[in-house]
Amino acid sequence: MEKKKRKTTSIILFLFLTFIISNSACFGQNNSSLKKYWLFFKEEYIKEEYVNDKYFKFSTHSEAQGIGLLFSEYFDDYKTFLKVWTWTKNNLQIRKTDNLFAWLWGKDHKGNWRVLDYNNATDADILIAWALIKAGKKWKRNDLVKEGIKIINDIEKELIIKWNDIYILLPGYTGFIKQDTIIVNPSYYITPAFKDFYELTKNQIWIDLIKSQEIFLNYRLGIFHLIPDWIELSNKKCYQPKRKYIFGYEAIRFYLYNQDEPFRNDLKSFIDFFFKRGNWVPDQVFLEKNLISINDSPAGFYAVFSKTYPTLPIKQLLNKKAEEKIKYDKSYYSLSLYILTNIIK
Repeated sequence: MEKKKRKTTSIILFLFLTFIISNSACFGQNNSSLKKYWLFFKEEYIKEEYVNDKYFKFSTHSEAQGIGLLFSEYFDDYKTFLKVWTWTKNNLQIRKTDNLFAWLWGKDHKGNWRVLDYNNATDADILIAWALIKAGKKWKRNDLVKEGIKIINDIEKELIIKWNDIYILLPGYTGFIKQDTIIVNPSYYITPAFKDFYELTKNQIWIDLIKSQEIFLNYRLGIFHLIPDWIELSNKKCYQPKRKYIFGYEAIRFYLYNQDEPFRNDLKSFIDFFFKRGNWVPDQVFLEKNLISINDSPAGFYAVFSKTYPTLPIKQLLNKKAEEKIKYDKSYYSLSLYILTNIIK
């Protein structure tokens, strides 16, 4: 009897350790280790009152502020959160007809710092609203929750439309509805945020928007059936899209935010084809001609690959490569992806 109990205990311990290893491979860093990358991010990209994506030499954008707010909330950095939010509210939330954010701010040709493009970027609006709601709940600041709700309401009002009986999320207020087409960016469908928006508002449209991502099953392209960075929706039978369909620096976020099995299986096949053969995965695929970039993916991509890959030990190897590359690959976007992957459940 005692021997049987020890055997049962051993099995339970084995399963527990397997669970721990699997999750560590999925999320990469523990919180204390991950925090050092947040501190680097803050030191490198939030030296001013706003988050500065240094790729945009003389400007910044609303997405960066959303990322900074989300990170500040997660790492319990109240001071940085308020600093970035105050700047964002005062400098970007200045559209006269809604609570959305002008997407581009920087130095104009006369040397003045101001909004350079008043159109919004929907992913940034979603990230900012999401961060405000999380922060308001964490720090018991109902005023922040109310600010988030105002943004959520305007996203619904201005940026969600119905097309062929499904809900579509526009990437911005203007410029994405043409005569016969609607341009969408799948990576703007931030499913975890939509779930939180629904829990807060009980508005069914957020659940419907999550379900509407099934339409992207029809736009998996190339031999790897990958989602492109941008998609043109059209009812024309012989429509030729004007955009070049590329899987790359936009679409990678779709796989971070969407864990549905068909998309995940496609990405797994893509990773298997390259990583198992040569220990690398290209950062871009030109889907129309099935051509690949010769560049290895950055650290942030490998973090996403590890999170979405379903099985050990490849998951662990992808995670290991992400951790190795992030030590020297700390560009704004790669580092943002790396941290996002580790904090979004």
